[in-house]
Amino acid sequence: MANSFLGKITKGFVGKAKAALANPYKKIGVGWLDVRYLKNSSDTSLKTLKILGGNLHYKNAFEVYHGLSEIFVDEIYKQQLPENARVIDCGSHIGMSLIYLKQLCPTAKITAFEPDAQNFKLLTDNMASFGYTKDVVLENKAVWIENATLHFESSNDMSSHIVADNTKGATISVQAVRLRDVINAKVDFLKIDIEGAEYEVMKDIEEKLHFVGNLFLEYHGNFNEGYKLNEMLQILERNQFKYYIAEAVKVYKTPFSRSGTDAPAYDVQLNIHCFKTDHQ
Repeated sequence: MANSFLGKITKGFVGKAKAALANPYKKIGVGWLDVRYLKNSSDTSLKTLKILGGNLHYKNAFEVYHGLSEIFVDEIYKQQLPENARVIDCGSHIGMSLIYLKQLCPTAKITAFEPDAQNFKLLTDNMASFGYTKDVVLENKAVWIENATLHFESSNDMSSHIVADNTKGATISVQAVRLRDVINAKVDFLKIDIEGAEYEVMKDIEEKLHFVGNLFLEYHGNFNEGYKLNEMLQILERNQFKYYIAEAVKVYKTPFSRSGTDAPAYDVQLNIHCFKTDHQ
């Protein structure tokens, strides 16, 4: 019995050691040392990372680590797409979501929107690096509820966002397109990750949601804005969507005890997967 007990302990230690040393990023060609660098580096100079046979151009190492983890390791966009699937990607950042979707469905026709100029330059370079220029249309625009010129706080990272006025820090003017006007035929996958503008946009496109198959919605909100989340979920239900909600970012480790922490931009960040069929 003692030998059996020791054997189980040894087996447990070995299993934990293997798990600690495992590299889930290996499947996309990223080594353990590269992962460590991405996770811990604060360097924002222009760099490249070899993934899936192409060169990913980037500046913010940690954001690439976060994106690779979500998109390629956790595969948050994994789904069954038909041949020549139509995809609209709102908030494309530097193109990691597009690379994943083109790997998933090489014949996909993608329209991608990214308003941040620096991110858009990297997005353009990355699509060229991976050879995704034929069926991918890149728009250096924000998506909004009207075709307009908007104030935009450009932080050159994933947190760049539309602002209500230009009194809060440095802002630039960007062109915006009304998403409602873009959704005029079947859309197999619609991705909306637009840093806080999703509430207004979702209300505006409700009458076009019958065109949409799968929808990925990233929600950004504060505690006093719970009604926005509730309204968006009601919009989904009215349009026959089922949904699965997961935490996108663990904003508070101890939600009951939030004192002593820096005030975040958003109290709640959620990934909402929306679909109309039971199985994918």
